[in-house]
This record gives sequence, structure tokens and C-alpha cells, in this order.
Amino acid sequence: MAKDLSKLSDSEFIAGCLEDFYADQLSAQDTERYNQLLTDTEHKKEHEAIKESIGQFQLAGQAYYLVEQQLAGLHDIVEDAEIRRTREVQKIEQIGRWEELGDFRRRLSIVVLIVALAVSVIYYFTPAKKAPFDVLESLSYEALAMEEDTSGARLDLPTRSFGEISDFINVYSGLGYEPKLLRSPGGDWLIDGITVIDYDSTRIVATQYSSKKFAERLFYFNYKGNMSELPRAEVGNLRGFIYQTYASDDMNIVCWQISEAVMGIIAGRRSAEELATIASKTMK
Repeated sequence: MAKDLSKLSDSEFIAGCLEDFYADQLSAQDTERYNQLLTDTEHKKEHEAIKESIGQFQLAGQAYYLVEQQLAGLHDIVEDAEIRRTREVQKIEQIGRWEELGDFRRRLSIVVLIVALAVSVIYYFTPAKKAPFDVLESLSYEALAMEEDTSGARLDLPTRSFGEISDFINVYSGLGYEPKLLRSPGGDWLIDGITVIDYDSTRIVATQYSSKKFAERLFYFNYKGNMSELPRAEVGNLRGFIYQTYASDDMNIVCWQISEAVMGIIAGRRSAEELATIASKTMK
């Protein structure tokens, strides 16, 4: 947390911030204040006096610096040279044992990484089975649960940065498909973060957005599946963007086929037409 320096007097400010000023660690506002004070003759004198005192203190400290021979002499006063050599040999042996242990740990880490990579490859290339659950019912529940979560605990990565979300997905292993992310729904929506919902048969990528104007959230899901798995519904056509709409007691849901094996699903409290407009942006 940034320090509030505005309550310091000018003299206190110069004395307390001189080191940060030369290290470029002051905020732009505080740097401007420091430079302004240096234009005043009295404050300039205070500044130079403090610098001179610091220099004198450093020189005084160097006067008490001991060379290696003097340090060895002090060691001989409090500890026999033979005992010291024995202790140094023991310390060297101990360091050697730690290095051997470190080498073992590194080799073990490599083995674990190889096994994990092998497991990931096997999982990725295992043919996907048809999801044995009702995707609409499941994601309706997930959307309501995320909407009620005011702490953000259901998000794997709470963030306002689309770049961080892209990085999260790029390094996430085991999805079994390539999700299509939505940078921004447009309008008054802000990104809140992303999570991966892990079911026994599949993993669903869920991105959460919130309205800047209203206490309202929007949820965008990527699911490995096909529209043929869904119940029949009215088909919409928004300037060539084909989608199906569903509704629960609380939310409207719009579903569409992003790619041959991936569906997009948006859930929210806006109208189906508004949700379809947002969904169409994933196909551009």
C-alpha cells in the first residue's frame, strides 16, 4: 500500500524521502513536491546538509572496516585455529550433503514432470465420451451459484485483464478442446475472471462479466459438445448467426455452435435477443 506523505511537514518530507527521491521510488506527485522544495533556498540547505551527514556517516563506518588478517586475529582470540578448521570442514561436508539432496530432488522433479506430461498426453488423446449430464440444467445451476457468490471464490482467476485470462487458458492442461474466449461483451460489461468447472466427464470453461451500471452478471461457457445434444428449441438467426434460446425461471440462455466440437453458451438476465447479440461476437 502506498505511503501517505501529504501530512508530513516540508522539513520532515525532505529528511524522510531523500533516499527514495534518489532511488526514483517516490510517486510522481511526491517527486514533484520534492523538486519544488529544492527550489527554495532554506529547503535546499536542509537537503544538502542531510546528504553531507549521510556521507560522513558512511565514511565513519568505513574507518572501522577490518581487513581479512585482522578478522583472522580476532577469530584466534576467541577460537582455536584447529577447532575453527575442523568446524569449517564439517560445514563444507554439510553443504555437500545438501547439494546431493538437491540433485536428488531435481531428478525426482524431472521424473514427476515426465509422468505428469505422459498422463496429460494420454488423457488428451483419449476419445471423449458423450456427456452423461444435462448441460442446460448444470450450467443454469452454475450461473446462479456464481451470481450469488459475491466474494469471487468460485473463480479460479479473478481478474480484469483479458491477457491474464488468455495466459490462464494457454497453460491449462486437460481441457480436451480449444475454447473460444470473448474479450468483451461490449456495452457496460466488465470482465470479472475465469474458472474451469470440472465434471467427471468434461471440463467447462466459464468466464464471468459484471455490469458497470447494474448489480447484474453475465456468464459465458465453452463446452465440448454438439447442438444435437440439446432439447429442441426455437432457432434464431441474427444476420447469419444461428442460435437456440432456452429459459429457466431466473435466466435466459443462448446456445450456438462455435466449432465442430465446441458449443458456446451464454446465460444472463438480459433478453434472448441481447444475449444473442453478445454471443455473435465470438464468431467474428
